[in-house]
Amino acid sequence: MYSSNDRARRALAAAPWLAYPLVVWAGLSLSGPRAAASLVLVALAARTLPLWRSSAAAARRQLLVPLAAAGAPAAGAAWLDDPLLLLFVPALVSLGLLFAFARSLWWGPPVVETLARLQVGELSAAELRYCRSVTWVWCVFFAANALVAALLAWSASLRAWALWTGAFAYLAVAVLFTLELGVRSWRFRRYTGAPTDWLMRRLFPPRM
Repeated sequence: MYSSNDRARRALAAAPWLAYPLVVWAGLSLSGPRAAASLVLVALAARTLPLWRSSAAAARRQLLVPLAAAGAPAAGAAWLDDPLLLLFVPALVSLGLLFAFARSLWWGPPVVETLARLQVGELSAAELRYCRSVTWVWCVFFAANALVAALLAWSASLRAWALWTGAFAYLAVAVLFTLELGVRSWRFRRYTGAPTDWLMRRLFPPRM
């Protein structure tokens, strides 16, 4: 299990990527594509360079994926002075997550199973089937989110794109996480000291 310090570090590491829609919206609203792309590139450099210097070779290779996912479109947008490349990044991120989750279903183990084993160790046959089903649910979500983000990038207003990619999509993720947590707690009643256990224990007491 991750400690509270690990969770805090992961949250801080994810913050710049979560703020991407806000950075793009601000840059495009205040100036234009080149300014927005420059903001993205500066933010990527500020976040990536310290990690690159302090990481081993294997960890550095992992940094190349998010760096390329946002850095290449930003560089292209700056060169062409075209905002469309910047707006398609959230759709590309969802497609990347869809690929990772779907690939795990075929090549195994499913992503959700891997995460569950980190929390509880061994899993029953019923829990393994459940983890596979939840991985499928996330695949459907990422596919839908990629489609919505791409449609908004192509044909909608900048405000609508920013609201979805910077707020409503994260809200949808939170709702899906919450629903899955409730279903899992109701079905299996396994509590391992997670921050939400106190509430889930009250709603779904452990079976005797």
